[in-house]
Amino acid sequence: HLGARPALKISSDTTNAVAINKLGLYNPSAALVNGTQLLMANALLGERWTATGALHAAKVTTEIYKRKTGFEGTTNPDIGILRQLDVDIQQGLESGAGYSKFNQMGRLFRSTTALFQKVEFGLRATTGLGAYYKALSEGKGKAEAIQYAKDINRRVNFDYSIADAPDFIRRSGPLGQIAFQFKKFPIKAMEFMGSLKGIENVRFWVPYALIAGYYGFPGMEAVKNIIFGLTGKDLELETKNHLITWAGDDPEKKAIAKTIFYGAFANEELGGIDVSRRVGGGDFIPSRTSDIFGPAFSSAVRATQMVASEHWVEALREVSTAPGNIAIALRNDGEITSPWDRDRLTVKLDTKGRVLKAVGFGTTQESVERDVSRVIRYKEAKQRFDEKAAIDAYIKADKSGDQKALDKAIDRFIGLGMGAGTGARVKEEMQKKEMTKSERTFEALSKKGKAREMNIFEFAGQP
Repeated sequence: HLGARPALKISSDTTNAVAINKLGLYNPSAALVNGTQLLMANALLGERWTATGALHAAKVTTEIYKRKTGFEGTTNPDIGILRQLDVDIQQGLESGAGYSKFNQMGRLFRSTTALFQKVEFGLRATTGLGAYYKALSEGKGKAEAIQYAKDINRRVNFDYSIADAPDFIRRSGPLGQIAFQFKKFPIKAMEFMGSLKGIENVRFWVPYALIAGYYGFPGMEAVKNIIFGLTGKDLELETKNHLITWAGDDPEKKAIAKTIFYGAFANEELGGIDVSRRVGGGDFIPSRTSDIFGPAFSSAVRATQMVASEHWVEALREVSTAPGNIAIALRNDGEITSPWDRDRLTVKLDTKGRVLKAVGFGTTQESVERDVSRVIRYKEAKQRFDEKAAIDAYIKADKSGDQKALDKAIDRFIGLGMGAGTGARVKEEMQKKEMTKSERTFEALSKKGKAREMNIFEFAGQP
């Protein structure tokens, strides 16, 4: 039954389904990546009080577990403090309108996101207790310390209530609930980053950059696209090209390059996983049209594309992340293929890689294979572009009889490594510049192609 407000009911059911399929169904990587919010607590509290909060939170968790499993517990005042901080009711998963959804979800979600909820509780408990004891150490009274801890927890872990939602989200209506699902976190994260002062910036940005790599910096994707539009240069691939060339086969230099590209966990000693795009805010400004309309729409579009091309496992992953990851890890003895590249092999994962894939992490091995291919294609495309520009400059200088420009063009040929055959290419381009567009297209065809397309080509002839 849709009830008296069918649009609101549909949007609520849609966001519930997306939350279950993206974060639920036993998706451990979502929970573990969520743990990086501890960096925010560290920024405001410092290492000492973050560690103090973590120690007290661990004792609370142990005490709660004892009570739930029937063991005799002990009195722990921190449990009462957490109740005063509302930690038990502020688990962070928002609807599009800014409300907390944990209490709205059914048993399936609650049972399959147990790890996510435990991590979320641990983050809030660590931050709240760390802030509380820090305030007491500074001479604040208990009531003042409680309020301070609430304020810090709200800044670090956010308050997923309607009061803390951005105004445009609150006013976006049922469609906005769908479009802005999961968007509140990055918005609040940007607010947090912008509010940091002095040493807080160092305590946040240094570990954040180490974990997320260059992609951690907010809006990096948009900056890259703007620079490419203005200059034709891809900032990301230019950087990766230089660092890959610099690193060569040196293990230490390669470790530095991987850390810059994908974060410190990309190195095998720390896991061999790429969390840069999961943790970083590089894509804070959406670059794909489908992403603007929220995860429900973008997932539906990509799943439809996968179904249309009969890539059933990839379609499953687009709809439901955890089962899809497991299916991909189990198939074809760890062979990862690309549905966008004619099902060609991308990489073959070892046992460790398959386990990481199954629990939802992208492996460094996949990222390196992808980026090496991208860098090579980018460099070769740039080489072809520069060679064409050099040939055009030569032809222009030849027509104008400018000997100085001719010499400069020849120097460009040499600098680009254009050896034997350059003269023939120049002659061919001179001829093509005298052809019409359809003539150039037709001339580039094979003999069989010309036979197939002759009737089309003849349409361009003069009447």
